[in-house]
Parts: sequence; C-alpha cells; structure tokens
Amino acid sequence: MTSQDLKASPAAGAVPAPAATVALIRDSADGLETWMMRRVQAMAFAPGATVFPGGRVDPGDSDPGVPWAGAGPDRFASRMGMDARTARSLVTAAVRELFEETGVLLALPLPVRGVEEARAAQLVGSEADEAGWVNVREALRAYSADDTWMLPPTVVMLRDLEAAGDVASVMAAVPNRSLAVGHPQVTQLPDGSIRLMAAGAEFTFPAPPAR
Repeated sequence: MTSQDLKASPAAGAVPAPAATVALIRDSADGLETWMMRRVQAMAFAPGATVFPGGRVDPGDSDPGVPWAGAGPDRFASRMGMDARTARSLVTAAVRELFEETGVLLALPLPVRGVEEARAAQLVGSEADEAGWVNVREALRAYSADDTWMLPPTVVMLRDLEAAGDVASVMAAVPNRSLAVGHPQVTQLPDGSIRLMAAGAEFTFPAPPAR
C-alpha cells in the first residue's frame, strides 16, 4: 500500500476487504524458504508487491456446501475471534487461492477427477510476473535494501519465520500463535509521511508527491 492509499483511506471511509494468504515453507541447506509471488504492475491493488499466495474472499467461500475436513469452522472461529461463518469463508478462501495461484491443494476429500486439468488451467495466470521459492533471510535483506516492495503484514510474517528458523520450530509454535485480527495504527506525521504500527513493528511511508 502506498502512502497515498494510507492517506486517502480514512477520509474515504474505506472498509477493508476480507482476504487470506498462505505461507508455504520448506527447509533448505541455506535456511527456511517460502513461496512468494510478485504482483504485476497492472494490478489495481499493490502493483509490484512481493506477496504470499492469497486473495480476497469470494461469495462462494462461505457456502456451507463446500466440502470440509479436519477441525471445524467453530474451532477456527474461537481462535480467530470471529463468528464461524466468517472463519469458514476465510479458511476456504485461503485454500482456494493457494490452489489457483500455485497448484497446491490443501483439501480433503480430493475430487475424483479434474484436479490436474484445473491445476493446468489455473497456473496460466496474469496476477504475477515472478513466483518461486525464496530464502526468508534473503527476502528480508532485499526488502531492507529497497530491492523489493512488500506490504507490512508480509514483512511481519517473514520476520516471524526468520526468528523460527526451520519448519519444525514453526509448526511447534502454531498451537500458541494468535489468530486474532490485527488492527494497525496509522498516523500521518507533520511532514506528510505516514507511520504504521503493526505487531510491534513500525513502517514509515514517504509523503505523497504534491499535486
């Protein structure tokens, strides 16, 4: 999100759109890796940003007829601090978006047929111009050097993954990790720049150019 977006949002009374992302991770000889994508410049939201697979919730994601396995929506709802219907739609959106953007399907039961055809069709996408496994430490280095642009939630997640160090440590921390919705604090400074505080981290965006 640009500083102009942050400046305009409060005045416009913008309502956040529900969305979900998934951080795929794996161990490597050089440390923890995660799958990331760079959004094409033509995207209306966050063009050029490096992101995790994901996207906004579609109306069909809250359909109770969508097959479900494992821990029920009520369990997710209690950890996320929301009603079961909203929790179900977010989890479903996460699974759907991950499949659409990477071909990875984290769902049971698997469809009897059509998975490979759907996978082939969905991977011919237009939302990203780069995608693949990246070293978490190197991703943060690139962000610090302004070699890549990321939204604050992406940076916070990468920092958490770096602190964990490996897949086993990440999985061990999952039961105690808060899934409650975070509400960042956004402040416009006297020089016109924007300060955003989220999850104990501070991000500063330069003032938008004068018109």
